[in-house]
Amino acid sequence: MAKIRSKSMKHSFLIGFLAFILIVAEWMAVPVTSQAATNLAAGKSVTSSGHNDVYVESNLTDSNQGTYWESVNSAFPQWARVDLGSISSVNQVVLKLPAGWGTRTQAISILGSTDDSNYTTIANSAAYTFDPASGNTVTIDFTSVSVRYVKINVTSNNGWPAAQISELEVYGSTSPTPTPTPSPEGTYEAENAALSGGAKVNTDHTGYTGSGFVDGIQAVGAAAQFTVNAASEGSYNVTLRYANAMGSTETVSIYVNGAKFKQTSLPNLANWNTWSNKTETLTLHAGANTITYKYDAGDNGNVNYDYITVESAGSTPTPTPTPTPPSGNDTNLALNKPIEASSTVNTFIAKNANDGSTSTYWEGPAAAIPTR
Repeated sequence: MAKIRSKSMKHSFLIGFLAFILIVAEWMAVPVTSQAATNLAAGKSVTSSGHNDVYVESNLTDSNQGTYWESVNSAFPQWARVDLGSISSVNQVVLKLPAGWGTRTQAISILGSTDDSNYTTIANSAAYTFDPASGNTVTIDFTSVSVRYVKINVTSNNGWPAAQISELEVYGSTSPTPTPTPSPEGTYEAENAALSGGAKVNTDHTGYTGSGFVDGIQAVGAAAQFTVNAASEGSYNVTLRYANAMGSTETVSIYVNGAKFKQTSLPNLANWNTWSNKTETLTLHAGANTITYKYDAGDNGNVNYDYITVESAGSTPTPTPTPTPPSGNDTNLALNKPIEASSTVNTFIAKNANDGSTSTYWEGPAAAIPTR
């Protein structure tokens, strides 16, 4: 009996071990749906090519599968773009429709950008079927890429003549914020300037100083106004540190204390992580002054600002005062000073001429003109 029990126990152990192996194998076969537990797009700002009725683009990131974005009807292609807030390494987009909707197929591509101007395709256009049997969810995987802006582009939908998406989810990992380079002494950081017209602080490129830089110089009126101090009135070299990777020289206008000074040209650089300097000589008042870099009519803007520096262009010469003729009440500088004469008569000697008395006088010989 003991022998039989031993065989029975071994058999039971073997069956249990095989069952464990099958469970592990099945678990490992389940595909990983995301490399990050967090949806990087949740609650983030969204823009689109347009929307129909109340089906606005903000529904895409509200974490509610029951609400949805619907584009303008019968006007393909249509797009929606989410701003992740900072550069992130992403490798997956998950798209959803309301769970109760019928099956439909949409042609969709995924694009990415670091600056919202230059986009690259990160997932080519393909037909994706939303099926209620699978939760009306589509998962698009692609090679990891570092972007801040993720855009979906929809070119067809066999269920309705418009783009329709209820949730736009983006997965990957957030890149660490670059460590800023310390500011040179005596600088005025652009992120501390008064910004207007769409100019805003950003950190999605490297190489800047301070806590960020200013971008958004993309439309007429966008400006950064610096308030600077000058020790005295005179000429100052004002240097702007800027980035420009638009492919050509860009221009902005400079204003000093509210008056336009000139248009300045900012040459193209290698990329948006490369910075350069442009110096102009400006005349400033003693004390507080404003220096504004503005996208004006006639400019083409589209540059980033890091900081400006203000340095004296050289000491201003002190003007030589114009001598003022002495008045009758001024001091007589010749009073009682040593004095000589060519000759004298009797007691009318030379020193009488500067003794301060009008009753005494100097007289030279009558027959010896001229005298001195």
